Order: sequence, then C-alpha cells, then structure tokens
Amino acid sequence: MILPADYRPSTAPVRYEPDPGPVPAPVRYDPRYDDPVGWETEQPAGPLPGQTFRVKPLLVLAVLAAVATGIAMFADVATIEPDTQPTWRLNDFGTNLTVAGIVLALAIIGGALAWCTGFRWGAGLAGGAGIGLAGWAALAIGAAETAVTSGWPPGAPRTAELTRELGYWGLAAAGGLGILVLLVSLLRAGNDRRAGLDPWVAALGAIATLAAAIGPLIPLNDANLDLNWSSPPGADWPTAYFAARFVCLGLLLVGGVVGFLLVSRYGLGLAIGSSLGLGWLTLTAATEQTDRPIGPAYWNPGSDPFADGGTKPYVVTVAGIGLLLFFGVVAAAMALIDND
Repeated sequence: MILPADYRPSTAPVRYEPDPGPVPAPVRYDPRYDDPVGWETEQPAGPLPGQTFRVKPLLVLAVLAAVATGIAMFADVATIEPDTQPTWRLNDFGTNLTVAGIVLALAIIGGALAWCTGFRWGAGLAGGAGIGLAGWAALAIGAAETAVTSGWPPGAPRTAELTRELGYWGLAAAGGLGILVLLVSLLRAGNDRRAGLDPWVAALGAIATLAAAIGPLIPLNDANLDLNWSSPPGADWPTAYFAARFVCLGLLLVGGVVGFLLVSRYGLGLAIGSSLGLGWLTLTAATEQTDRPIGPAYWNPGSDPFADGGTKPYVVTVAGIGLLLFFGVVAAAMALIDND
C-alpha cells in the first residue's frame, strides 16, 4: 500500500469505552412496602396500578379493638348493689356514649383498611381513632367507678358495692388495644415524599386542639380551679373520676397537636381520628339531643351534673372542637387538591 508523502503515524493512545448495556427504567416509591425501591421519582398520588389489597398487622389489631368496643357497648358494664337498678350498661352512664363508640370503631377499621390499600393517612386515622377509643373507655370506666360513691348518674346510690361485669373489661380491652393500634401506626409516620400540609392551617388546628382540651377545665359559677383535682364540699368524687378527665383530655391534646404539627397526611389522619369521639359527645351534649348526655371530661368544675343542662359543654370547648374539625376538613381538602 502506498501512503501519502505527508503521512505521520498517530502516537495518541486509543481508548475503548465499554458498552453500558441497556439502561434500566426508573422505578417509583411504593408506600405500601417497608423498603423504598427508588428515590429519584415522585411518589404517585394514590396506590400504584396493579397493586392489590394486603392484610397488615394494623388491621388485625383494629378488628380486635372494634370487637372489644362492641362487647363494651352491648354487655353489662357493672352491677351496683343495693340499687333499684342493679345492672348498668354503657348508655346508663351517658346516653351518647354508645354512638361515640360506634363512630370510633368505624374510624379505626376504615383507617386500617385504607392503610392496607396503601394510603398513609389511613394509618394515621386508625392511630387517632385508637387514641379516641382509649379516651372514650377512660370516661366510661371513670363513670362506673364514680356511680358507686357519688350518686351520679342520677339514680345511682351514694354508697354501694360495684361488681365489674364483661362490659367493664371490654372497655379496658378497647382502651388498651386502641393505644396499641396507635403505637403500631407510628411506624408509618415518616415522610411520605409528598408536599406537606399548609403550615398555617396546621398551626391553627393545633391551637384549636389546645382550646378544646382546656375548655372542660375552666371553672364555672365562681368555682375554684382546684375542683379539677379535688372534690367539692359535701361530695367525695373518686380518684377514677379525675383520672378519667385528664386521660381523655391529655390524649386529645397529644393526638391533635402532634397530628397537626407533623404537617403530613399521616398527622392529618391522626388529628381527625383522635377528635371524632369527643366531637360527637360535644355535639350531642351542647344540643341536648339525648336524655342524659355527657361532654368531654363529663362537665366543667362548678357545674351541677344533676340539673338540666348541667353537663352541657362550655363555649370554649364547643368552639375548640368545632374549629379542630373545621381545620381538619380544610387540610384534607387542600391535600386532595394537591394530589390532583
């Protein structure tokens, strides 16, 4: 072969690039599995196509809590003797307690089912309803213990012997299982890689929760603040009465404030679920829709529970519960718009 006269052989090294092969398609993050499968793409607004319902431990615990709630609602809670009405059921201590239990049982089951379908807010709703169940059970147990020595509810003797029946232990089991559902749901409280809720709405919801929890503690009719932890003159309220009040309000405070300040869909479900039962008690007691309703924490210090309207919630309680649920609805609507 004849080369041109000006040909110069190249001395530059020859580099060979390996064939990278086929590029894998990007994967998405699926919130229904514990391990993330991708970090670069956005999480879809809802369950991924083709994914099916999976039974998870949260659902099993929620079903057990709902069963315990049903036992508490329909079985005898206590036998009080001597008494003209020896057998007491849940509605004998407050005529709006049974429906509140039904609302909470439906919420805890619905939230667990939503989580089994892949919605993180469902875990929050189940955990919040678990908080509500614990507070509801505390109120009912405190009322049963109070009926032995105080004469409340009307018709109960002032000195008697209490025999705890199946419904009483159903209440205790429902409260304990509700707390267990909350603890299990907290494992799903992480960042779901979606835009957070509006911080202003979350802050206002937390403030409303604070007002709802403080409202039942405000003394009325020139009563002293220490009636929140001590009996009025001439009465002997048992320790269970005061404990039930603080447990109920403390759980509401934790569920609402923490839930809103998480600024996530899980937190939103937690806040709404924890307020549903007390929301029903507040609504029925404020409008006097049943014969002998009770409000959150029974009534305010200084009120006369034996008088008509004596258990009617104070205006601060009504406003706080109402605003809590309102801001919860607003945050849910904004989250739905964000998904779209």
